[in-house]
Amino acid sequence: MTQPLHVLSSAPGHPYDVALYAPLAGRVVHAPLPGPVFDGDPAPLDGWDQFHLHWPERLLPCVPARHRAVIAALKAGGVRIVWTQHNLVPHARDREGETVYRAWAAAADAVVHHSEWGMARAVGRYAYGPGTGHWVIPHGHFGHLMREAGALGRHEAERRLGLRHGVLRLGVIGAPRREKRVDLVMRAVAASRRSDIELYVLSLAPGERACVADPRIVALPYERVPRAEYNRRLATVDVLVLPFEDGEMLTTGTVGDAVGLGLPSLVSRWPFLREALGDAGICYGSTAEDLTRCVDSLDEATLRRARRAARRLQETYSWDIIAERHLAVLENTGSVRR
Repeated sequence: MTQPLHVLSSAPGHPYDVALYAPLAGRVVHAPLPGPVFDGDPAPLDGWDQFHLHWPERLLPCVPARHRAVIAALKAGGVRIVWTQHNLVPHARDREGETVYRAWAAAADAVVHHSEWGMARAVGRYAYGPGTGHWVIPHGHFGHLMREAGALGRHEAERRLGLRHGVLRLGVIGAPRREKRVDLVMRAVAASRRSDIELYVLSLAPGERACVADPRIVALPYERVPRAEYNRRLATVDVLVLPFEDGEMLTTGTVGDAVGLGLPSLVSRWPFLREALGDAGICYGSTAEDLTRCVDSLDEATLRRARRAARRLQETYSWDIIAERHLAVLENTGSVRR
């Protein structure tokens, strides 16, 4: 019997990490990075094959010397580095954060990207090691965390949340980002001639308010809420809007929610969305005027086609399949101990 790989993780307990490694139980031994390694001590790494890095800025504050100490410990301990590069740069966009990313890029033995487009962006930005392997594995969907959303009574959920009943509800979800034009969506809906729609925004920055006053718009600051509450909110949404501009993002996890729920999405021309969603994304263009025209022309036939396409992606983006592809990366990367 093949000995399981022993893989340390930078994000134990995170939904992405949990979903990725659950199907690999018995074939991968998985644990958090030991505390002493953060201080540069390689001793606790004995017996471990690889370190799986997710977000460097979540592993440690973006202090380059501290990250270099961890990298040096991993190298001294003979542990290979696999980096799932979710971001091009940290969301904080500070200079030290990019320096940290450059250090990990140079040190990585393998890098997983969520799209071909994203891989090209990353390879054009960073100097990876001469032997670094690059792989494209899509972001898995989170339908397994949202099964109860379909069982919730929509009318009751709308009543609790103060939403209208009997409308086509557009939703903008997820954390605020520089490239995420929530203001564009609000202006587009305010300009729409439709009375049978409602926009539910859960992505405002702290202290931000709706940029337009319109009774069809309910806009709230982004907040982390319990999964049951998050599912209740999503159960009221018919169509997600992903208004991303090209910038310094490589992916968005909201694609995982769209596919997991089988929802159609109105999407910008951001290349990642086209590659990730295909026919599940209805491209509106790039401006508020483009989005208004798209919303005004939306019909059930168009939404049905996109909804079916989103559901077809559920198997492709299932964690069982994503995990097997990830295991192939781990096995290819191997271990210095074997």
